[in-house]
Amino acid sequence: MESLHQAAVRVVDDELEHEAIPTQIGNEHWDVLKWRRVPGPHPEMGILAGDIVHNVHSALDQLIYVLARERGHDPGSDSHFPIHHDENAWTHEVFPTGQKCSLCGAGVRKSPLAGLNDLQIAFISDRQPYRLPQKNRSGHPLAQLSRLSRIDKHRTLHVCAVRTDSPRISYVPDGHYAISKRKLTSDPLARQGAEFARIRRRVISAPRPDVQVQVKVEAQAHLAFLGPKDDVACTLRDLDVAIAFANDIVLALGPDSPVREVFPDDGLQSPT
Repeated sequence: MESLHQAAVRVVDDELEHEAIPTQIGNEHWDVLKWRRVPGPHPEMGILAGDIVHNVHSALDQLIYVLARERGHDPGSDSHFPIHHDENAWTHEVFPTGQKCSLCGAGVRKSPLAGLNDLQIAFISDRQPYRLPQKNRSGHPLAQLSRLSRIDKHRTLHVCAVRTDSPRISYVPDGHYAISKRKLTSDPLARQGAEFARIRRRVISAPRPDVQVQVKVEAQAHLAFLGPKDDVACTLRDLDVAIAFANDIVLALGPDSPVREVFPDDGLQSPT
């Protein structure tokens, strides 16, 4: 991730530029702010991000495989780390017999968590997107990871947008103009030639002819990965959170975890 972050900083610093276009609206003086230059697609960054996503997703799948083998089960090809937005879908996949944590007969589709004990399954369930309110589920770290993984299976992730949060706008040097009103567009993406704000200019002290007053824009910029409809699938900051979340799961179910302890007479069964 460090190399991806370093590349992101270079892209934002070198390639994100804006322009201010003076505009007369009635008797009012406005400056319309547009993106003059935005980062290009940068396929090499998309490939790097896709590789990171694949490795993190594979680590979660490998975790399930190892946990099942530790309890003497053969995980088989159905073993993987399930991610669900809907509780019914979770139940249908994890407990294919419809009975939670009970052994099922032969010939029935195996659960991806076959071999895990109740505590382990409950731990994974508690960290599913469906545990959040409906409106927040798409922003869950595992949902972000799953979405990026699906996109990357069909095409390289494209880094061709920058998400900007609440830009701070001012006139420099100080003392000549003030902003009496501002309007920000609802689109947080930096798109080539697109307007992102307009500000109404109020004269404090008219600048001398040799003084050039400019519009300064400060914003927290984040590289964004675009989805199949050129909408934002995830930002680089979101990917950081998803990786940290997945890492916490791996560590929590690691060798020193109480939910990993398995005893011959623990009485815990697993779905199959």
